[in-house]
Amino acid sequence: MKKGGQVTIFIILAILIVAIALVIFLIIKAPENTSKLNSDLVYNFVDECIREIGDNAVSQIGQNGGYYFPPSTSTNSGIPYYYLNKKNIMPSKEGIESQISLFIRANLFYCTKNFVDFKSYNISQGDISVKTTILNDKVVLKVTYPITISRGNEVLVIKDFQEEIPLRLGLIYDSVSEVLNSSQQGICMSCLYDIAQKNDFYVEMLDYNKNTIIIIFRDKNSRINEEDYEYVYAVEI
Repeated sequence: MKKGGQVTIFIILAILIVAIALVIFLIIKAPENTSKLNSDLVYNFVDECIREIGDNAVSQIGQNGGYYFPPSTSTNSGIPYYYLNKKNIMPSKEGIESQISLFIRANLFYCTKNFVDFKSYNISQGDISVKTTILNDKVVLKVTYPITISRGNEVLVIKDFQEEIPLRLGLIYDSVSEVLNSSQQGICMSCLYDIAQKNDFYVEMLDYNKNTIIIIFRDKNSRINEEDYEYVYAVEI
C-alpha cells in the first residue's frame, strides 16, 4: 500500500508538471505566433498587390508615352506628341514618376478589395502615398499605406512597403530625350538607330498620317506581364 501511494503521488506530480509546462507554453508562445502570422499575411498580400499594380502602371505609362491618361496634345488614338509645332514637349522624368504614383494610388484599392478575404480580422486603412523613382535599370516604388489590424485585444500596424521593378525605363527615357535633342525636326534617323543599337533596343516607326510618325522603343531586356516592354510616342514632321 505504501509503494502504491508513492506511485500515485509521482503520477500526480508528473501530470501537474506537464500541465503547468503546457499552460506556460501556450501563454508565452501563442500570442507571439498569432501576431507574427497576422502581420506577415496582410503585409505579403499588400506587397503582392503593389507589385501587380506597379507592373500595370509602368506598362500603361509606356503605352501612353509617360502619361496615366493621354494629354490634350495627343493623336486621336491617344498617343502623346513629344514634338509638336516645332517644339519639344516631352514630359520630364519627374513628371512620369508622378504619373506612375498617381496610377498606383488610384488602383491599389481595387487589388486589396477592402481586405474582404481577411474575414477573421478587423482591418482599417489610411490614405495611400507613393514615391516613384525611375533609374536606368529599375523603377523603385516606396508606398506608405497605413493599415491597422486587430483581433480581440491584439492590434498591429503596418505602413511602409517597397517594390523594385526590373525595367530599363530610365535608359529608355534618356535615349528618347537624346534623339529629340539631336534634331531640330524632332527626329534624327541616324541618331535614333545609333542610340537604339548602343542600348540594345528595337525601334519601330509607323506612319500615322502625312504629318505624324509614331515611334516605338521596344526593350527585350525588360519584360512586364510576360511581354517585351514598349514605350510609345509621336512626333510631328
